[in-house]
This record gives sequence, structure tokens and C-alpha cells, in this order.
Amino acid sequence: MVDGDKLLLVDNKTIINAVKRVNGDVVPLYYYMAKAGATEITPDHIYDGLVAAYTGGNIGEISNAITKIWNSGEIDEEKMKVIKWLCMETNFTVDYAKTLYKPEEPDWVHDIITRHTKSKVPAFFKYAKDKDDKQIEPLNDSTVNRIYKLFPPKRYRLNFKLNIKGIFNYKMLLHNSHATLNEDIAEKFVKLTSSLNFNQTGTEGLSNYHAVFDAVREEMLELPYTEQEIVDALVVYLFSEKRNSKKRAFWTIYGDVVYQNLRHNIDENSAVCPTCGQRFIKARKDQTYCCTACRQATKKKRSFCIDCGKEISTKGKANRKVRCDECAKKRKAELQHVRYMAKKLSTS
Repeated sequence: MVDGDKLLLVDNKTIINAVKRVNGDVVPLYYYMAKAGATEITPDHIYDGLVAAYTGGNIGEISNAITKIWNSGEIDEEKMKVIKWLCMETNFTVDYAKTLYKPEEPDWVHDIITRHTKSKVPAFFKYAKDKDDKQIEPLNDSTVNRIYKLFPPKRYRLNFKLNIKGIFNYKMLLHNSHATLNEDIAEKFVKLTSSLNFNQTGTEGLSNYHAVFDAVREEMLELPYTEQEIVDALVVYLFSEKRNSKKRAFWTIYGDVVYQNLRHNIDENSAVCPTCGQRFIKARKDQTYCCTACRQATKKKRSFCIDCGKEISTKGKANRKVRCDECAKKRKAELQHVRYMAKKLSTS
């Protein structure tokens, strides 16, 4: 489906070859679309237009129906005809608030469309639309589901036993390294955020809080301080004075400011020594360790698998290993599968 006033031109060989394999009857669609009659702009007519937009302009169900057909296996002539009908219906629906016109499906057309769209939505809707397993079709080889197979689920673990992160220094989050505690700022921030559910373990629903986040940020600026001074004071309060407090509200509201502070405070030519955990300025681009002693100590240093956390042997040249033999074998198999599926998709 292509919007009538936009056209995408590509020279990708895979896409061009795929288009050539399609039947010759797949061509741009053209049909006359009615226009709404001229009318006086009045509050009543504006209201009627808004009602029409919200009640007759939803294309979600139609596009989902098209997706069901593409997910239904081989696309025969009748299925392709249904896709064309639904594509046309989508275009009329998009313009409905402007034209106030949509064609009605004849009964025989409605029966055919229903026959091909009564299935559940494709499996990838589990991730695209948060559907549960009861609401989706089983995973098959349709295009989107095949793309999904290129990215097999993998559980990544953060292993804090590894001594490669260095020692946390909250002053790296500050714009002014001499910032001190400000009770007024801390008290108002706690008051504004104490009733908000920032302490959920997941990120579901956080997008609904954006307006609230902005409101908190605006209210904090009612204090006689700049936003940078506010953030610095909160860093001191949350990371030095009250270390055990929950900080989701702070990261959500002021994370962008702290990120810029970190960029300002960390030298781009620096690195963290994997042996002692200290940050150092590199004398050359490929320098990994802060000193000769740390580089030599690495040969005797214990190392742990980044996937399972088990200790791995680091003898001789193997000191660069980041996975145990078992996890390395699994990782190799995953990469081979990805390459195989990518090659299969590009040649299909």
C-alpha cells in the first residue's frame, strides 16, 4: 500500500528481484474519491467534522485485516483481490473526515473479505501490539515472522562480579563538581514525586507519564535556581546524602541532563582499565591497560563468562576469552543460524 502523494524509489537488488517475481496484475490502484461539498465554517460543522474523524477514520482494523491475509500462506488470486479492496477502503477511511464519504461493501464482497480475515493476528503482534499467545496465530514463515527468526530470544545477564566497571563516583554526574546539598530543592522534588508510581520494575506504561514528567520539571523551575543547579543538588541528595533512596523518578525526569554532564566530564580519549577498574587517558588509540603492571597481572586474573557467569580459564592467548566453552559453542551456533536465515531471505 502506497500513499497517493508519496512514492519511494529504491535500487536494492533484492527488492527489485522480488517485485519482478510478483504477478503482472499488481499495479497502482486508481479510483475516484468524492469530495465533501462546500459548507460554511461554523462551530456545529467543525464539531461534526471532529465526530466524523473520530468515528469513521480508524484504519487500524482494516490494516490488521490486510496483515492477516499476508500471514495466511500462499496468496492466491482471490486473496490478492481482497487485499486490493481493503487497500482502497483504507484510503477512503483516511480521507473520510475530509470527504465525508466511504463506499459500502456489497454483501457478496463482505462475505469474501470475512472469509479471509476471520483468523487471529500474526505472531509478531505479540511484540508489536503486546498481544498474548491466545490472541495470535502460531509462528509461521510469513515475511515478518521470518524476520523475527533472525533475532532469536536471548537472555543477557549483567555480571557484577566482574571487576571491570571501576568505582562509582557520583561527582561524574555533576555539572559543578563543588555542588552541595540544597534542602529546598530536595524537599520539593520528594513532595512532587512521592505520589507517582516510578518504582515499578518494568517500563510498561511509562510513556503515559510524559505529561506528568514535564509538569514536575516545570514546577521545579519555580524555585529560584537554574535547571542545572537543580539537577546538581538532586545528584548530591540522591547519590551522597540519601544513597538508598529509589531513583527512578530522577532518572526519568532528568536523565537527559545527567547524560550531558557525563559527556562533559568523561574525556573521549579515556578508557577504563579492565584490571584495576581505574579510568586513564590513553597514550595511543589501541591502549587497553593503564600500566604495564595491570597488563601483566591480567594473565593471572580470574575471568568470568559474560553469559553464564562461570569462571573460565585464561591461560596464554586465551586471556581474551569472554565466554566459557559451552556458551561460546552456543553463541557460534546462534551466529551461524542468523547468517543462514539472512542468506535464505536474500535468495528467496
